[in-house]
Amino acid sequence: MEAKNKYNWRLVLGPVLLLGGILLGLFWEGIPSVLVSVLTAMGAVFIVVGIRMMKYGDAYKGDERTKKIWAYSAAYSWWLTYIAIAALYLVDYLKIIELNVGMVLGILLFTIAITQIIISWLLSRRGDI
Repeated sequence: MEAKNKYNWRLVLGPVLLLGGILLGLFWEGIPSVLVSVLTAMGAVFIVVGIRMMKYGDAYKGDERTKKIWAYSAAYSWWLTYIAIAALYLVDYLKIIELNVGMVLGILLFTIAITQIIISWLLSRRGDI
């Protein structure tokens, strides 16, 4: 029981950050929207991690199959990110869209994260890897 109680601070801090970010965005004129987004996202992450840690604690570390799925999905995700880098280079070289550094980094960040999540989900549905 004590192992689960040490994660309760996340469940207290999460809603405070979440609601604080939302209320700051609603009532404070001129606050940067990035700050509101970061506070809200941090609150949501603290809530999700707190619930997960309360449920599993430190007990679940994963088995060989799960580790193998994450290794394969990371490798596939990197290859898809390389393809995205080549596609972004082509788009910029052909002047199809005017890209800046922030756009490219955002696209690559979401490409690598979303492809790893999707590929790990697809691989986990398979019987054997």
